[in-house]
Amino acid sequence: MESNALEFEVLSDAGNKVARQFTRVFKNADEPISSIAELGYDFYSFYDDKSVELPVSATFIIAPDKRVIFAESEGGDYRKRTEPQLILEALQSIQ
Repeated sequence: MESNALEFEVLSDAGNKVARQFTRVFKNADEPISSIAELGYDFYSFYDDKSVELPVSATFIIAPDKRVIFAESEGGDYRKRTEPQLILEALQSIQ
């Protein structure tokens, strides 16, 4: 939080444990990872989790009282993400 001056907590899901409960997790095949390596990108050094699994992109906002006030997933399209404005509006609703 300090390095980005955020006023809220950002959580990580090491091992995709939460992702498995709420969305889908895809295991990358060896071939695409090898192709990425040929371009000079080391998949394994970027991700702490060495399982080569990637979760479906999803955003959840949980209020201090533990209510889920926002949940959105792009259904498996890794190119899409939640619009930042939608996230900001949801955060403002709990302030």
